[in-house]
Amino acid sequence: MAENQFRRFRALGYESVLPVIAPFGEIDDRSSLKTSDLAHVLGKAPGVLWEKSGKWGGLPGWRTIIATDADADAWHEMGANTGLRLAAGLISNDIDVENEAAANDEEARAIELLGPSPCRVGAWPRRMLFYRIDAPTSSRNMRWFEGTEKRLVEVQTAGKQVVIAGTHRK
Repeated sequence: MAENQFRRFRALGYESVLPVIAPFGEIDDRSSLKTSDLAHVLGKAPGVLWEKSGKWGGLPGWRTIIATDADADAWHEMGANTGLRLAAGLISNDIDVENEAAANDEEARAIELLGPSPCRVGAWPRRMLFYRIDAPTSSRNMRWFEGTEKRLVEVQTAGKQVVIAGTHRK
């Protein structure tokens, strides 16, 4: 069986790990997450596998949960992706760019502005960088074209959650 990523990140001091709905799971009809745009839910939204239906639903209180070892084990067993709730002073720079050279350019820009960073790779060449900052800031989504190349960079801040391990859904 694969390593329990919830326990791994907790051991590194990240108590705000969260279960994220499996990217190819099925949402329970009774869930408030039922939506016509499942791409925004599957593989991205905090949630758990509901025992009775065997389908996924949202995770009430995810903004305040502090994971225990029992939580980590249960979430791992259900096959959830590993998410991280961003705390004050921690931001993510999510580079959702399909062209490798363009994604490399965006990473280089971030490193030039903010310095080196741990990097999480979902579906290459997409990647996410993490930074500690002192000044308060808000989340931003930036979309633009350079020539014919579409670029999307999302900066997520405290109160948001990001996927840090698991299967990435494009």
